[in-house]
Amino acid sequence: MSTEYRFLRFESAGIATILFLLISLLPIYQNDLFVFITSDLNAIIGSVAAFFLLSLPVGYIEHQLVVNKYRSHKKPRIIHDILEKIIIDYENDHPDENLPKVFSNLNKKEFISFSTELLEILLHHKENVTNESISERLSSLWSHFYARKAVGIYAPFITLILYIAIIVMGKLSIIPMNLNQNNVIGGLFIVFIFILIGILLIDPYTSKLWAEINYLEAELMLFNFKIFSPKIRGVIYYFMQHPNQIKISDYPSILKCG
Repeated sequence: MSTEYRFLRFESAGIATILFLLISLLPIYQNDLFVFITSDLNAIIGSVAAFFLLSLPVGYIEHQLVVNKYRSHKKPRIIHDILEKIIIDYENDHPDENLPKVFSNLNKKEFISFSTELLEILLHHKENVTNESISERLSSLWSHFYARKAVGIYAPFITLILYIAIIVMGKLSIIPMNLNQNNVIGGLFIVFIFILIGILLIDPYTSKLWAEINYLEAELMLFNFKIFSPKIRGVIYYFMQHPNQIKISDYPSILKCG
């Protein structure tokens, strides 16, 4: 996947949020503000630049919220179940019964972190016989999933939070606004329309993307299983012989170092 496309998936969510917010604020902005912006070329250029600059951090934050939920141990995928069975079976089948069962004793977060990175190594290994375009397809599915989740769910709700914050600033006379009750409710109504559009029209397709990601990861793994099996076994046996190197929770926190 191109760097430009990865950038656009952040930008699309950020632009959607700022656009939702600006439209929602139309009923409560004083007309003088729009007259000023649209009557001066420098004001127009500055407004457009500010629009894109604001969309970058907002889009990045929304992207990270999606990643934190769907790439964490709280959202295991089919491939994690497959690797867990393979790893635990290999561990139990080892002829040396004196070796510790390190993987059986990992907590959920540690095990999913380990199996996720093991999958990444195997799928990008030079002996992987899968066509490169299939790996690109998997990367593309993740990007579409991130973008749709961010635009469909996170952007509307962050718009709501920003809308409320701006209303509060308007009440404090920090921003010039026409804050009568009808205007505020009108803007809030627009926000809820965007929330419904996101939930009902944009987000539903992500369930299909999530299923495709799960199946494709699992199929790539199983298709290359004969190649991967000895490598997985070697990694498992190494950590069984060196159990002190597998428990991340045993390492001191960076905050405690120094």
